[in-house]
Amino acid sequence: MENVIENLYSNLIRHFSFLILLLGISLTSIYFLVNRLVASPLKELKKAAVQMGAGNLNVDLKNIEAEGEIKQLALQFQDMSMQLSYLYSSLEQQVEKRTNQLKFANDILTEKKQELEKVNLQLAQASEHKSRFLAAVSHELRTPLTSIIAFSELLLQYCDNEDNVSRQNLEEIKLNGESLLDLINNLLDLAKIEAGKNALFLETMDIVDVISSVERIIYPLAMKKGIEFTTNFIKEIPLIKADPEKIRRTVLNLATNAVKFTPTDGKVDIQVDLNYDTEEIIVMVSDTGIGIKEKDQKLIFEPFHQVDSSDTRRYRGTGLGLALAKELIEMHGGWISVNSKPNNGSTFTIGLPLHDNDGEVKYDSKVKDSIGG
Repeated sequence: MENVIENLYSNLIRHFSFLILLLGISLTSIYFLVNRLVASPLKELKKAAVQMGAGNLNVDLKNIEAEGEIKQLALQFQDMSMQLSYLYSSLEQQVEKRTNQLKFANDILTEKKQELEKVNLQLAQASEHKSRFLAAVSHELRTPLTSIIAFSELLLQYCDNEDNVSRQNLEEIKLNGESLLDLINNLLDLAKIEAGKNALFLETMDIVDVISSVERIIYPLAMKKGIEFTTNFIKEIPLIKADPEKIRRTVLNLATNAVKFTPTDGKVDIQVDLNYDTEEIIVMVSDTGIGIKEKDQKLIFEPFHQVDSSDTRRYRGTGLGLALAKELIEMHGGWISVNSKPNNGSTFTIGLPLHDNDGEVKYDSKVKDSIGG
């Protein structure tokens, strides 16, 4: 039994040793196979990915030592690298093409900009020459016109009352001379505004005094034409800082137009009110005249625009008065608008703010305090 047990023990040791050796050989073979067929190809793929990440798209994985899915993965990776390389080269070509196009367009824009600057300079010079010409011509024309008007008034004083023809001719000379003088003054003012040289001479003024001065001029014209002329004011109108002469010219222009375009037995009214919400003085010049078509209302404030520009029109004019009125009111930070219907009269509305652009009060609260009422 001892011999049998000893033999069995010896066989057991031999079999166990053989098993250990076989296991070691198997593991070693598996390690080398895995390292060759899996680990090494994966290292090559990792290296190729690093190169692609660095910007090198020319990687070669065709000869990689791999089998099965690893080989297929390497080939797919190779195809992806080739496609990215092709797309990158195409993109570079397109970017270069677009860059050249943008450069060409930029050169054209630069050239056009230089041409535009040159044209703007020429326009500025032309505008300056025009302003100088208008100023010089206006100055040269106003002196003889003033003399013509003065001599016509003087001749009217010594004209025989029974000589109706001579008196009518002198009055026509005086009237046309005054109209021409107003036209020259309007042209000169518009030229100054365009040149930015028409400054405001602000002072504390009462709009009531301005309207009264306009009334003294318009009332005789209205009575001569058989038109009823009225003025209406609220009880308390605050004093404001403005240019009295420019406000007077604006209101006078609107009132003169109202009388001119209103037939006999019509009515012209100037109303002054106060808008407490917007803190503005509102001046409305209304008439019962021929009115203005809606399509023309947006154009009447443009220089030289007339509703009826035909040579046979009934009411003569140059189309400068309303354009000048708009410019003068907007210089004060105000606005002007019109509401009219054909054959139902017109109402021109002026809004003058009580505060300037910086929020400073433009009226004298110590003299009149109607804003808080």
